[in-house]
Amino acid sequence: MSRRDRGRQGGRFNLNRIHRAPREPDRRGWPIVRAYVPMEDAWKVSGWGTAGIVRRQPDGKLAYSVFMIDLSSGGLLEAFGAEDRTEEELQASSGEMIDLLPPFVMGEADLAARYVWGAYAMSLVEGVVWSPELMQRHLNMLPAIGGTKKWWLEQFVGPRGLVPAELFEVVVDILDAGEMPEGKEVLTAVLMEFDLLETNGLLAALRSRPGEFEECAPVADAINFHWIQERRCSPGEWVAHAVIGVMKDRVFGHSANLSMAARLVAELKKLTAGAIELRDVEWGGVEDLMIVPPGLTVVE
Repeated sequence: MSRRDRGRQGGRFNLNRIHRAPREPDRRGWPIVRAYVPMEDAWKVSGWGTAGIVRRQPDGKLAYSVFMIDLSSGGLLEAFGAEDRTEEELQASSGEMIDLLPPFVMGEADLAARYVWGAYAMSLVEGVVWSPELMQRHLNMLPAIGGTKKWWLEQFVGPRGLVPAELFEVVVDILDAGEMPEGKEVLTAVLMEFDLLETNGLLAALRSRPGEFEECAPVADAINFHWIQERRCSPGEWVAHAVIGVMKDRVFGHSANLSMAARLVAELKKLTAGAIELRDVEWGGVEDLMIVPPGLTVVE
């Protein structure tokens, strides 16, 4: 055996010993099937929403990535997804997830990208360190928006960005308060006012589910209900999580934290087939509460 042969078989020229990680597919080049964006009114009251994108693989199967966004937790909260799915499999998994995710609706892929890239940039500013999978597997499913990370953040929380200026001030105060105990959320009194041209249908829907919407004493011209929900941390314990007030052509909603405000908006949209529209929102502290939130804890 010659020196050259020995080198090729047992030395650095032995190509069989070279192991390369498989190249990631060009997911951004796959056709977009549909996209999801945070529900606008729920987002405006809470900064809590979901964005997602579904693409068709070269073999005809579907791939998706879902991004959970929570401004009060620092922007992008989590990303997950799957590949090689049929439409039926995707619909089944969506049905299982829909009640567990922050509110979302179908929307434009470019808008979904703005939300996610902005939330991602915000999370980096907050010091989050992501695994390479986030970029390789999930962010590369989104359309690119160009610019630098600074621009991604500015188009998200800047003066003309996707985050309302007043909400961003609330979120900054929450972030400045520091990390919360596991399973807890900073108390934020959220008072929402909605326009609804005809409220009789909403009243009928609320009264048809007395176990979930508990009618209580009216105040002024408003017929009031407590929204009764099971505590996720205490299965079997059903308590009031929010208040709904119904007037002739106006609806009021109140919750004690941002995530519940988003859920309340989504529920009112469902009860009115999307007819209800957010008019105004205000945020306050413990002195503005109309209910005692379940699991209230005072942290020194």
